[in-house]
Amino acid sequence: MTRSDVVVEENFFDQQLISQLWKDCLALDHLGVDFIDQHGIWKGHKITRQNLIKSASVNVDTDYSKYPNSLQTVIRMVDDYFGNTVAVREIAFQQLYLPWDIHCDLTRQDIEEKNVYTVEDRDDYVPFYNVLIPLHDVDSRTIVFDQTSTDYNDFYLYKQNNPQVENPLSEESWNEYLSMTWPEDRLWLTVKQVLPTQHAGQLIAFRRHFFHSSDNFHTRGVDCKHFVQLLLDKKQ
Repeated sequence: MTRSDVVVEENFFDQQLISQLWKDCLALDHLGVDFIDQHGIWKGHKITRQNLIKSASVNVDTDYSKYPNSLQTVIRMVDDYFGNTVAVREIAFQQLYLPWDIHCDLTRQDIEEKNVYTVEDRDDYVPFYNVLIPLHDVDSRTIVFDQTSTDYNDFYLYKQNNPQVENPLSEESWNEYLSMTWPEDRLWLTVKQVLPTQHAGQLIAFRRHFFHSSDNFHTRGVDCKHFVQLLLDKKQ
């Protein structure tokens, strides 16, 4: 089934399922690791507490029986939505305390091996979807840009390898949503879509090679965003 590059489905998951998923994720919190920014705009600060429930792997692991029932249900629903073509590369429970700066969601395997789930050395590989499942209502949204990469995650590398755009995002819009980022980044970016405010039960998905960013939710009194993230590949 063909889907748009960016997908938002309101009330995709029922509230009972989302409530149980949140409880199950919190029960695994002892496995989480704090991520401290080492190089970006939040250098020295904790960005997130991240539990990699499933780490990216060169192996196709389709045995989800070890996961909580709520997560198994979510995976089945996501797979059905994309037409039973999905391989789940990574699953993470994110507790986001500060906004993620501009990046795209490639894995080491994407970059080095060009999708281990399909034919080796396939030239037309494009990463599949990044799925975000908010676990509560929060005054925050994700900004997806037009710019893409299948070679690296880091936006500073994109700036080194690409010219500035002719009609970048306006300073007014930049300050409204992205005041926490490096101001000069604006000159390389145009907006594909500002996604809606996040609500429990949404299914949010966009192709993983698009650069994107959290908005500046920390300026609106939001202490933390909780969500489950699935990185998907398309089965051959």
